[in-house]
Amino acid sequence: MQRIFCRYVILSLTASFALAAIAAGLEPIVAITGSAPKTVKHGGKLVASVKFAVPSGFHIYSPSFKGIGIPVTFELKDAPAGFKVLAPKAPAGGELKGTLTMQVPIAVPTSAKGKSAFSLVVHYQQCNDRICLPPAVATVSLNTVVK
Repeated sequence: MQRIFCRYVILSLTASFALAAIAAGLEPIVAITGSAPKTVKHGGKLVASVKFAVPSGFHIYSPSFKGIGIPVTFELKDAPAGFKVLAPKAPAGGELKGTLTMQVPIAVPTSAKGKSAFSLVVHYQQCNDRICLPPAVATVSLNTVVK
């Protein structure tokens, strides 16, 4: 019962903050782009470069953040079997601002060969000193050739 109440409170607060942000005319968008190397060796690592442009006055949370906000996470969508996201490398600090790049290593199985096209799904939350907007998702398309 207590867990249900806690979830209700969290959902209510998130909805309230989102409505307040919209009412205040705040609809900032984190611009997210990404790229992968043109070729990668099978059994190796593909290191995707993911660039974030966080609007002025806002921040996102580092993948290693251990606080109340939601940290950036990555997952693969439509990737060939055996591809796996490894621990991302991000700039130091819990709250990340401005323009920044994260390196996202992806394990490539030894069985992989040829062209590979898949998506890297980015989960994040942006906040300022007063509110946090609802969690958001962006998708980055990646293409590479496994040799």
